[in-house]
Amino acid sequence: MAGLKDIAIQAGVSIKTASRAIRGEGYVAAEKKQRILEIASSLGYVPNRAAQSLRSNRSSEITMVIWSLRSFKFSDNMYLEQMSGVESILEPNRLTMKVRVSQSIAEDESYAQEVIEGVIRNRPLGVILYPLPIDTLEKLLKKLEDNEIPTIVISSVYDVPDYDFVTIRLQSGVNAALELMYRNGRRKIAYIGTTVGSRLNPYNEFVQKNKLEPIHFNMAGGLSPIEHYELGIEFAERFLAENMPYEGLLAYNDYLAFGFIQKLRQEGIRIPEQISVVGIDNNNVCMLCKPNLTSISYPHFKIGELAAEMLMERISGKRKVPGRHENAKAELIVRGSV
Repeated sequence: MAGLKDIAIQAGVSIKTASRAIRGEGYVAAEKKQRILEIASSLGYVPNRAAQSLRSNRSSEITMVIWSLRSFKFSDNMYLEQMSGVESILEPNRLTMKVRVSQSIAEDESYAQEVIEGVIRNRPLGVILYPLPIDTLEKLLKKLEDNEIPTIVISSVYDVPDYDFVTIRLQSGVNAALELMYRNGRRKIAYIGTTVGSRLNPYNEFVQKNKLEPIHFNMAGGLSPIEHYELGIEFAERFLAENMPYEGLLAYNDYLAFGFIQKLRQEGIRIPEQISVVGIDNNNVCMLCKPNLTSISYPHFKIGELAAEMLMERISGKRKVPGRHENAKAELIVRGSV
């Protein structure tokens, strides 16, 4: 079954233009409108279930569930960019997005169950979830499935075989960062971060492959941007006290890298001549850093767009086989710190 995107591509117009022509709302040139309608007819296009939702006692909303208010507040533009990607798919289909942000991290399974039960009572057309502890997540996915609510999970940590996931693959970006430092002659490359596998695992694989010494400085998770910045300063002081024994650093995020570089520059250490530094997230602080910070970037808009496209396939009935997994690969944005 064809969708608006298929019609738009074949007609050589935007999705919004195709939607306006089919709905008969807004201005579309007569000749262009006729071509769009002919293509829609030839492809057997059936309007989205938003119009059918009243008959199924469902709203025309898609609900996005974010499990931590703290994470939402300190995420820079990550969630907003992903929401923009989701909205770019929903708006032409006349669907709306509702965002549910919980007040605390949902490590308590009973709390997570309450949140999802509230979502189910509102009967959304579909749900986009962020990850939870794996056992809890599987139970919530089963509950949503039992209530016939299509669900997509956006995750950088893991996926579940029988459900739909957009998985953020950091490995490509980490490999590119480490390869660049390695090509530049860096052999003692440290990683400062938590033990979360999406960051640590590719680092460990790279140093093992290239027979380098693994140098991992562990840190606590759940910190605010200012706390990460201050932690970067603390690690810089530690490196200085040890007479700068390392040649490269992969930092858990850009704020930590920023604090690290600021402190080293105050002490006369030259970046990248004496040590190369790479952050993760590619947020706005990269351009405040001197030199500008090399960082691993997530394609956040594309992640949201892909999640929404997969959800629309489920809602429209175009895809019934469960367990579609799509990868969104991170990339390295090279600047002056390497």
